[in-house]
Amino acid sequence: MMSHTFVTFRAGNQMFALALRVVQQVVRLPAITPVAGALPVIAGLLDFHGRLIPVLIGHYLLEQPVNIHLNTMVMILGVNVDQPQLGLLVDEVYGVYQAQATDLTPLTIGSNVLMASLHTNNGVMPVLDPAVLAAYAQIASVSEHVG
Repeated sequence: MMSHTFVTFRAGNQMFALALRVVQQVVRLPAITPVAGALPVIAGLLDFHGRLIPVLIGHYLLEQPVNIHLNTMVMILGVNVDQPQLGLLVDEVYGVYQAQATDLTPLTIGSNVLMASLHTNNGVMPVLDPAVLAAYAQIASVSEHVG
């Protein structure tokens, strides 16, 4: 039976999961440069080892209350270690969760950011769709060059 590994985190009042394969690093809230005219979901740009990447505010995407503070975390996401695609601003990162395929239920309605629900011993957690997050990063890159 195939297993899946997720990073679990909190944004606002809810816990979420994201495939570990796209999470490159987790950092405490670094300096983020605002982008004039950017969508509200975009916190700004982060200089990550000499590469500017857009940082999305996870709370907006996930319809959660925004409360950015000193302990806020940024998850650096991307499928290629040499080229991180974006950062995702979240309140807290809990750790890694190993799940079986039977623990996942695909979502067919609701937010386009969510792709499945993950059933754990502590309840059900929505799972984010990395492809949708990457699409938001692409929008951020376009607005950065246009604005």
